[in-house]
Amino acid sequence: MPGGFARTTVKLRWVGLIALLATLVVGLLMTPGTIQALEPGGFEVTRGTVAQTEEQLADRFGTAQVDLLILVGDSGHGSLVADPGARARLGTLLDRLRARPEVIQVVGPEQLPLSLSRDQREAVLMVSVRGDERTQQAEFGQLEAVARSVEGLEVALGGSLAANVDAQQLAREDLQRAELVALPIALLILLIYFRRPLPALLPILVGGFAITGTFPLLRGLAELTPVSLFALNIVVFLGLGLAIDYSLFIVQRQREELAIGNPVDVALRRTLATAGKTVLFSGIAVIVSLLALAWVPISLLRSIALGGTLVVVLANVGALVILPTLLALLGGRVAGEGVLGGGSIDPRIESPHGREGAWSRIAAAVMRRPGVVAAIVGAALLLTGAPVLRLQTAPADARMFPPTSEIHRVHAALSDSERFTVDPSATQLVLVTTASGGSMLAPDALAALQDYAQRLESIEGVVAVSGLNSVLGPQHPSLAELLAAPVVPPALQAELDALVADDATLLRVVSQLPSASPQARAQLAAIEARAPHELEVALAGAAAHARELDRALAERLPWAALTVALSSFVVLLLAFGAPVIALEAVIMNVLSLTASFGALVFVFQDGRFEQLLDYRSIGTIEPTVPVMMFALVFGLSMDYELFLLSRIREAWLRDADNSRSVIQGLTRTGAIITTAAVILIVFVLGLAAGTLVFMKQLGIGMALAILIDATLIRMLLVPATMGLLGKWNWWSPAWLTRMRAALGIELREGEAERERIAQGPANS
Repeated sequence: MPGGFARTTVKLRWVGLIALLATLVVGLLMTPGTIQALEPGGFEVTRGTVAQTEEQLADRFGTAQVDLLILVGDSGHGSLVADPGARARLGTLLDRLRARPEVIQVVGPEQLPLSLSRDQREAVLMVSVRGDERTQQAEFGQLEAVARSVEGLEVALGGSLAANVDAQQLAREDLQRAELVALPIALLILLIYFRRPLPALLPILVGGFAITGTFPLLRGLAELTPVSLFALNIVVFLGLGLAIDYSLFIVQRQREELAIGNPVDVALRRTLATAGKTVLFSGIAVIVSLLALAWVPISLLRSIALGGTLVVVLANVGALVILPTLLALLGGRVAGEGVLGGGSIDPRIESPHGREGAWSRIAAAVMRRPGVVAAIVGAALLLTGAPVLRLQTAPADARMFPPTSEIHRVHAALSDSERFTVDPSATQLVLVTTASGGSMLAPDALAALQDYAQRLESIEGVVAVSGLNSVLGPQHPSLAELLAAPVVPPALQAELDALVADDATLLRVVSQLPSASPQARAQLAAIEARAPHELEVALAGAAAHARELDRALAERLPWAALTVALSSFVVLLLAFGAPVIALEAVIMNVLSLTASFGALVFVFQDGRFEQLLDYRSIGTIEPTVPVMMFALVFGLSMDYELFLLSRIREAWLRDADNSRSVIQGLTRTGAIITTAAVILIVFVLGLAAGTLVFMKQLGIGMALAILIDATLIRMLLVPATMGLLGKWNWWSPAWLTRMRAALGIELREGEAERERIAQGPANS
């Protein structure tokens, strides 16, 4: 970074302090409003065909899907059909619900007998509610009060509306609880590393700046585009972890520069030119990786892409602007010794293998047998990643909530074949329109609809088909005659008004198949394939959403992954001007991710450590979790890669000795990379400490990936590979050296060093 920037920072040091305090105050004041502005859910394809179908259903028929499920049982365990008292109490509840102005429709046992349990002691009421998600949530309290208002009935609430309300509350509680635990642990780790409170507090302050500054920006973003509530927790822990890591690198380098006698302004200028440059490139790598998530049209992923970009920008601003002003203000008071580094923080290394200590011995051992180390670590990573070959994904549903929650209990009851014949809420909604655009009540359209309904009933897994076909019965021509009469019977007209809208009608296909299963996908395909040529169909419902999610991931994910890999390669190429190093880093990241994905399958898909991690396996991984992990970990790994390689490169440019430079670089960075990794792991484990299963999957998966990356990859495999490649590590074509110099990102290495690198290994 330019020296003038450092001089300006020294001059404006009080401005940085004021900006820090102002951001903390404003951000904390806006935190509650930010949480309220975010939207629950986000696991569905944004503006996908299913969402458009649901909008058409809502416009034409007043309903698109079931929003609230009410599981009802009689307190005296009486039959809801045979027991007069139980039947009356159920009728009272239905009347009260239907009287609510926000309720569009309530489907109960009289409309759908399958909503009764096998023993008739329980029933599920399916409620459709007016308005968007925010409007529905505002009405939820009154609906819940009505649902629990009939004495003598036992009620449990489930469905998407109850899930959204509970998820918002759980996300808020999980975030607060995790912050209360993670921040003190991070401070303790920093105190152990620095052995002084002042330098330990600085990264925490910068982390607070990044997070509190993000809250108002997220709130503004939510006014422009939907932002998923679940993205908030991910963004918070990502921002805290990165801001503290970046600040740790800056503070440590400043202390080293002060330790060798540099004045504060000179030390700061050298710090920003070295560690500052590394932090800047790391931030760019993380941002580009996050923005690749925007390729995938899923609200949660796009929310993380946008929110994550904001928080990483602020983490960089905090580390490169706010922190230097604080360092200038404190002067030499941040200097001192640390523990984990193994003694003095003097960066000058006199012995051939650097300072004696654990990291030096590890580095020397790796460089003595680089081939053996690379083979053993590579084989271990591939073996750990082997379970990824049997990865099974399924969208998040009620099972992501704790087993004790009402939402989970309702889902479990409806899924229990011994209690209910089928899950009546697992209904495929079929919007049927005439291909010609003519009236659905025309005789040819009625005949085609009746034929289509009979075809649907023959599909495997279909239990019932209800709609206009069930009103007509087999004698549909008689309806045409009735419609032609001067007066249509009022009862028939009311049913037709509810089921027909010009050229369209709605069919409900009750299925006994789990909505996320491959069999349900086949069922959807059969529903579409069996439509006669006179009719056009469009599908909605949980199974249709799950299929659309799979298709969107399959279509966009390869491009997103390619974007992440290429952007990381380019960032490293620009940072170091070394194509071999850049390619090696991408391969290392893929190995690290493969191992962490395999571990994720081994734990969550296979159902291991359920008591320890406080979850119940559902035999699948939420499909957005690997996608988020890929982008987040790929970007975060650049943090350690850039820091390690920058130190190795400094030594290489000084001595042109590959083995010595790798040992010195690892010796100088081992302690700080370990500290940074532990801090980041503490924060991502905050996600795993929550109650939602998919957040546990993401938190544990990222923690494992960071652990693997900071230990097996950076401390063993990278040095071993660099030992094998020798001087080819830093080979740079002349055109690349000139381009970096033209862009102003070439290190001030001296013309002799640049020439030696450009000549390549053969002429070195």
